[in-house]
Amino acid sequence: TAEDYVDKNFNHNMQVLNGATGAPTIVCGDGAGHGTGLACPTNAVGTDISGTVTLTTGSGPAPTASATVFTLSFVAVHSAAPGACILRGNGVTTSDLSIASAPFVVSTNISVLGFSVTSNTTALSSTSTQYSWFYMCI
Repeated sequence: TAEDYVDKNFNHNMQVLNGATGAPTIVCGDGAGHGTGLACPTNAVGTDISGTVTLTTGSGPAPTASATVFTLSFVAVHSAAPGACILRGNGVTTSDLSIASAPFVVSTNISVLGFSVTSNTTALSSTSTQYSWFYMCI
């Protein structure tokens, strides 16, 4: 197609994610805590390309630092892993996270199947706090 090409410097421009219909699935990990208060969605609100994930941390046991907060599994298995999955806080609680407590996406945790979000060196709050993130995979 016109969008897929190789330029004079041999850079390849190709759409990796094709906008599969349906909502990606979500599985929360130790970085979100467990037990009392945990509200982990089963699906993101969106598509493989972009959307929102909202969860409420659990307090028994509490969220763990440097652990998987959630894994997002794409609806489709894509031909190649996205080049990047960008994560941004949405809302007062998530936007106000310090750098030490803001979860992030490690490039090695992005694949043709989805991506994982990792908690930072400071764990998320364990007081049944709601967090929400926008994601975009390109």
